[in-house]
This record gives sequence, C-alpha cells and structure tokens, in this order.
Amino acid sequence: MKGIIVLGLSFLLICLFSGPISAADAADPGGSVPGAEAGRDGSPEESTGGDLTEDLEEEFTKLKEELRKLEQDAREKLKNDILPRIREEIQKLREKLRELDLEEDEPKYRRT
Repeated sequence: MKGIIVLGLSFLLICLFSGPISAADAADPGGSVPGAEAGRDGSPEESTGGDLTEDLEEEFTKLKEELRKLEQDAREKLKNDILPRIREEIQKLREKLRELDLEEDEPKYRRT
C-alpha cells in the first residue's frame, strides 16, 4: 500500500513541477532542458537546484501531512459511522436467521 502511495505522490510531483507541454516543445523534442536558462554565450545555465529541491521537499512534507490527516479522518469515520452501521445490520440479519430457524423447527400440520 505504501508503494502505491509513494508512486502516486511521485507522479503528482512530476506533474506539478514539469508544467504543461506546449506545441513548440512537442515540435522540438531536443530543445532546452526545463530549469535551465541560456547564458550570455548561448550555453545552458542551470538555475539554483537548491530552491527547487527545497520547494519539492516542502510540497512533499505538506502532502505527507495532508495524507496523514486524511488517514486519521478516514479511521475516525470508519470507527464512528461505518462500523456501527455494519454491526447493526449484522445483528438484524442474525435475528432474521433465528426467526427462520424457529419457523423451520415448528411442526407443520398436514390437512387430510
């Protein structure tokens, strides 16, 4: 389960920070590298990777906290709302089964 969550979060982060692909990017697949800017001499100049890393870590931390809160909310909802209803329905079904067993145990009189 954790692997699926990590995979989903990774995909989400990639989608968030890769940005939309424009028609120009699709037409020129060998174009510039995202996050790199051209310097004065035309060579690619990398932007500071520390800022991007910090932003990613911050977003990941926020997502982790949000997932933790959602998990807690789901557990509370399950514990307080869903499980009591399921138990109630099971009890009703047990009562119906008891009634059916009692009906089957009663002798049936045949008319002659």
